[in-house]
Parts: sequence; structure tokens; C-alpha cells
Amino acid sequence: MIEAPGKRPMRLWLVAILDIVFGTTSVFALIFLDTSARIPEVLRPSSTTIVLSVVTASFLAVAPVLALRGKVYGYYLTLVAAIAFYGFIIAQNCAAFGYYHEQLGQSSSTSLIVNVVGAVIQLAINCWALLSTKARSYFARAVVTP
Repeated sequence: MIEAPGKRPMRLWLVAILDIVFGTTSVFALIFLDTSARIPEVLRPSSTTIVLSVVTASFLAVAPVLALRGKVYGYYLTLVAAIAFYGFIIAQNCAAFGYYHEQLGQSSSTSLIVNVVGAVIQLAINCWALLSTKARSYFARAVVTP
């Protein structure tokens, strides 16, 4: 088993907590969106979209746990999960803004822009924390344990 020894960097804790919170919140929001009678049928995403969203959100919530446990592959999985999750959000909102800009009102356009900015910030925080020299040196000190 390959594990990283020593004290975890605070930035790793920060990213892990943020990703776990965002991932689990997204899973619960998707469950609500799919099962609630309050949501009109027209606004419900397709089954494929729900499954893909739940998988990426769950991946975002689970991968940081592996990184916090000191698993070297958890470091890479956390980075891939963040890129997939926040990248999909950025792409989805940019596509909606590009295709439906004329039909959307000012408030909806502003909401899409805010979502893109928020996802870019989250992705930047993940990259800053996981690609920093502190995080890389923490995981580079990995030793093989029996």
C-alpha cells in the first residue's frame, strides 16, 4: 500500500472539505430535482444527465477522502474529479449562455455568468492546493508499507 507519511498540508484539508461539501450537496440537490413533485416535468433533466451528474458529484465527494487518508492515487483522483465536476459545470453554463443568450433574460444570463465564475474559482482553488509544492512534496514522500 502506498501512503504519504507526515502531516497533511492545510490546503489539502481545505480542498477536501470544499469538494466533499459541494459533491454531497450536489448529489442531494439532484435527488431532490429528480424526485420532487414541485419541479415541473419540463425542467427535469434526462435520466442520462442525472446519472452522469450523480457519478461526477459522488466522485468529487469520495476522491478527497482517499487523498486525506494519504493514498497517492487519491491525489490524482481528486484533481481529476475536480476537473471533471467543475469543468462540466463551466461547459454546461457556457453552452447555455452561448445558445440561449437571446432568449434568457438579464437575470438568467447573470446567473449563468456567476455560476461559471464560481466554478472557475473552485477549480482554481483545487489546482492551487493540489499542484502546490507542499501537496506534491507531501505525496512525493510516499513509502511502501507492508
